[in-house]
Amino acid sequence: MTSTNGSTTDIPAANKNLRRDYCVELSQLQDRNAHRWNPSQFRYMEALAERVLDLKEKAAAPLNTKLADLIDNYSQNFEQAQADAQIQLTAMTEQFPESADEVQVLFEQGQFIRLSQRQKHLTHKELQLKRLISLSKLTSALNQHEAESQPQEPTFELRLQQQEQEALDSIFGELEKPKAPEDNKQLRSMKYYQRAKKSNSIENLADAAIKSRPENPGPLNPQMLAIRALTNMKKLSPGYLSRFIAQTETLLWLEKAGENIAKKK
Repeated sequence: MTSTNGSTTDIPAANKNLRRDYCVELSQLQDRNAHRWNPSQFRYMEALAERVLDLKEKAAAPLNTKLADLIDNYSQNFEQAQADAQIQLTAMTEQFPESADEVQVLFEQGQFIRLSQRQKHLTHKELQLKRLISLSKLTSALNQHEAESQPQEPTFELRLQQQEQEALDSIFGELEKPKAPEDNKQLRSMKYYQRAKKSNSIENLADAAIKSRPENPGPLNPQMLAIRALTNMKKLSPGYLSRFIAQTETLLWLEKAGENIAKKK
């Protein structure tokens, strides 16, 4: 540079080279898409480099050292992250071939964090799909087991239901008849749950009736005789007791329904 009096002012070569090196190094990192790996850190280094260019040599010396360390550490960390991402990319391409193009773009753009997030998302999605498949297989196995164990002849419970329906039809007219087991599209596991719930409800009702004995019953007390009968039935055949209570409830309901119809007439 030439001053106004014709003399030449030399810019310190070291400072000039350092400034040039910073610009080149940052440009090279940007060409490798390293600026997308940690955008905030890279922008900070760019701002620091611009500030160094505006300062004189002595004032810029501390910033030169700081900037050099930042660029070196950034380059090393980026190369390590790139190597790890390359391994991750290979695994994802093999595991999720349908997403190979998408993850390749993320890798080439240096978006390694998004690449890791995408891998977690795909892994979680695959796990959910496996769980749905397992649930579907379990449901199919339950349905098959139910179909194989389904008796050919109508069960005692079904016959009772048919008799109850016939009794209702004779009082109220034709109602919707219960569907046969093969026509019922309800989930088999739900059937098991409903049966268990119904059985447990009947057992609780029987236990409550047995416990409600009078304090000082006589030898021929009707309530005590009924309690003894229920107790013996429970010991000899719990299944028969359940059917007996269910049928008794039905008969009581029919008796009450008949009384209501008689009152209306």
